[in-house]
Amino acid sequence: MTKHTPGPWLTTVDTGACFHRGNRVSIYASGDDMCDATIAEVWPTPGEDGDVADGRLIAAAPDLLDALRELHAACEYWEDQEDPVLASARAAIAKAEGEAK
Repeated sequence: MTKHTPGPWLTTVDTGACFHRGNRVSIYASGDDMCDATIAEVWPTPGEDGDVADGRLIAAAPDLLDALRELHAACEYWEDQEDPVLASARAAIAKAEGEAK
Protein backbone atom coordinates (compact mmCIF):
# COMPACT_ATOMS: atom_id res chain seq x y z
CA MET A 1 0.00 0.00 0.00
CA THR A 2 1.30 3.44 -0.91
CA LYS A 3 1.45 5.76 2.07
CA HIS A 4 0.35 9.36 1.97
CA THR A 5 2.71 12.24 2.64
CA PRO A 6 3.00 12.55 6.42
CA GLY A 7 1.28 15.46 8.10
CA PRO A 8 0.92 18.01 9.29
CA TRP A 9 -0.25 19.65 6.10
CA LEU A 10 -0.62 23.42 5.89
CA THR A 11 -2.40 25.82 3.55
CA THR A 12 -1.62 29.11 1.91
CA VAL A 13 -4.05 31.33 0.05
CA ASP A 14 -2.88 33.19 -3.06
CA THR A 15 -5.47 35.89 -3.64
CA GLY A 16 -3.68 37.19 -6.72
CA ALA A 17 -3.22 33.86 -8.48
CA CYS A 18 -5.86 34.37 -11.10
CA PHE A 19 -8.39 37.09 -10.48
CA HIS A 20 -11.07 35.69 -12.77
CA ARG A 21 -11.04 32.37 -10.88
CA GLY A 22 -10.61 33.61 -7.31
CA ASN A 23 -8.26 32.38 -4.62
CA ARG A 24 -5.88 29.49 -5.16
CA VAL A 25 -5.33 27.47 -2.00
CA SER A 26 -2.15 25.40 -1.87
CA ILE A 27 -1.84 22.47 0.53
CA TYR A 28 1.73 21.46 1.34
CA ALA A 29 3.65 19.28 3.77
CA SER A 30 4.98 21.08 6.83
CA GLY A 31 8.71 21.42 7.20
CA ASP A 32 9.40 21.25 3.49
CA ASP A 33 9.82 23.94 0.91
CA MET A 34 6.23 24.80 0.01
CA CYS A 35 6.83 24.65 -3.75
CA ASP A 36 8.62 21.30 -3.60
CA ALA A 37 6.09 19.55 -1.37
CA THR A 38 2.73 20.70 -2.72
CA ILE A 39 0.08 18.09 -1.99
CA ALA A 40 -2.75 19.78 -3.88
CA GLU A 41 -4.09 23.07 -5.13
CA VAL A 42 -7.73 24.03 -4.76
CA TRP A 43 -9.41 26.46 -7.11
CA PRO A 44 -12.88 27.81 -6.38
CA THR A 45 -15.92 26.54 -8.21
CA PRO A 46 -17.40 29.48 -10.15
CA GLY A 47 -19.99 31.23 -8.02
CA GLU A 48 -18.94 29.52 -4.77
CA ASP A 49 -16.67 30.58 -1.92
CA GLY A 50 -15.65 27.16 -0.59
CA ASP A 51 -12.06 27.19 -1.83
CA VAL A 52 -10.44 28.15 1.49
CA ALA A 53 -12.72 25.82 3.49
CA ASP A 54 -11.95 22.97 1.06
CA GLY A 55 -8.23 23.64 1.46
CA ARG A 56 -8.48 23.54 5.26
CA LEU A 57 -10.39 20.25 5.09
CA ILE A 58 -7.81 18.67 2.79
CA ALA A 59 -4.98 19.93 5.00
CA ALA A 60 -6.66 18.33 8.04
CA ALA A 61 -6.95 14.91 6.30
CA PRO A 62 -3.86 13.25 7.88
CA ASP A 63 -4.92 14.38 11.37
CA LEU A 64 -8.51 13.28 10.78
CA LEU A 65 -7.40 9.83 9.59
CA ASP A 66 -5.12 9.36 12.59
CA ALA A 67 -7.90 10.42 14.98
CA LEU A 68 -10.40 8.09 13.33
CA ARG A 69 -7.98 5.17 13.57
CA GLU A 70 -7.43 5.89 17.29
CA LEU A 71 -11.17 6.16 17.97
CA HIS A 72 -11.84 2.95 16.06
CA ALA A 73 -9.14 1.13 18.04
CA ALA A 74 -10.60 2.45 21.30
CA CYS A 75 -13.96 0.92 20.34
CA GLU A 76 -12.48 -2.54 19.77
CA TYR A 77 -14.34 -3.96 22.74
CA TRP A 78 -17.79 -2.58 21.94
CA GLU A 79 -20.33 -5.34 22.32
CA ASP A 80 -21.96 -4.53 19.00
CA GLN A 81 -19.16 -4.67 16.43
CA GLU A 82 -21.77 -4.24 13.67
CA ASP A 83 -22.76 -0.85 15.07
CA PRO A 84 -23.35 1.56 12.15
CA VAL A 85 -20.90 4.07 13.65
CA LEU A 86 -18.09 1.50 13.67
CA ALA A 87 -19.03 0.36 10.17
CA SER A 88 -18.88 3.99 8.98
CA ALA A 89 -15.46 4.46 10.60
CA ARG A 90 -14.13 1.26 9.00
CA ALA A 91 -15.47 2.36 5.60
CA ALA A 92 -13.88 5.82 5.87
CA ILE A 93 -10.52 4.37 6.90
CA ALA A 94 -10.66 1.87 4.02
CA LYS A 95 -11.49 4.67 1.57
CA ALA A 96 -8.55 6.76 2.79
CA GLU A 97 -6.25 3.76 2.49
CA GLY A 98 -7.44 2.92 -1.03
CA GLU A 99 -9.15 -0.28 0.07
CA ALA A 100 -12.75 0.83 -0.43
CA LYS A 101 -14.85 -1.40 -2.62
